[in-house]
Amino acid sequence: MAFNYLESLIKRKIANRTPIDKKISDYLVVADDGVLTMTITQLAHASGVSETSIYKYVKKLGFTGYGDFKINLASNAARRQNAEQGITVLTDIKPDDQPIDIAQKVVQYNVALLHDFSDFIDADKLDKTLGLMYDAHSLTFIGQSGSSAIAFDSYHKFLRSKYPCNYIFDYHIQLSYATKLGPDDVVFLFSHSGVTKETIAVGEQLHKSGAKIITLTGSPASPLIQLSDVSFVLFTEEVAAKAESMSSKILYTTLTDILFLNLMFHDEKANQAATQKIRNALSITRAGINTDK
Repeated sequence: MAFNYLESLIKRKIANRTPIDKKISDYLVVADDGVLTMTITQLAHASGVSETSIYKYVKKLGFTGYGDFKINLASNAARRQNAEQGITVLTDIKPDDQPIDIAQKVVQYNVALLHDFSDFIDADKLDKTLGLMYDAHSLTFIGQSGSSAIAFDSYHKFLRSKYPCNYIFDYHIQLSYATKLGPDDVVFLFSHSGVTKETIAVGEQLHKSGAKIITLTGSPASPLIQLSDVSFVLFTEEVAAKAESMSSKILYTTLTDILFLNLMFHDEKANQAATQKIRNALSITRAGINTDK
């Protein structure tokens, strides 16, 4: 199953805010490539709404107008077609696939996923996030279950920076620690489903405490978004092999890599010094290495 660029775009940007939005979305997610040749009048008629509604809809998706919308869809359709002309197409893995077939499908799916992800990186949102991080006193990483593993990976990454970092595994301690934080602290909340009640409870407490919240989720309708200073919706299309959680980790890791590298280069000298201190401390675990030389 190819990664559906248009469906991903709709879920990130629209989330069916109004009945008219939902009507247009329902039509577009099942439409074939014929929509690429439709005029705005034809699309309005086919989806049962007015031309004005179509224009407002594509503006919500982030396009300057209907022409920009069609050009963008055509570009992504061409890229998808080129990808499908390879040795294997981006389809669900089948029981009779050979190991090499599975390997190629996984690689091609992940490459397509990252290509689509690059189209959704919002410069303004990225700048706002980094601005919060640059001014932070501390960085904390919180998630539950599978999202906890992603939070820990991020914590381990940012620990190399000049900032004090914290990762908390236990939910009750997360809640307790949330009461200690304030406006100078930045907390990353990870929840792919967006509805994990424990993470929402932590988010509510952080909001009360005044801490800056950056949410990474797979759901545009997550209550966490309303609690957050910045939120990133990392949508992945579920495949028959139920690999959504695996593919989503690639996006979370890529986004935190982007933030980490920007942060490290923002104050390169101080961050390099912090990294070197860690290397020196860890050098005692490497036999035969003398850090005094």
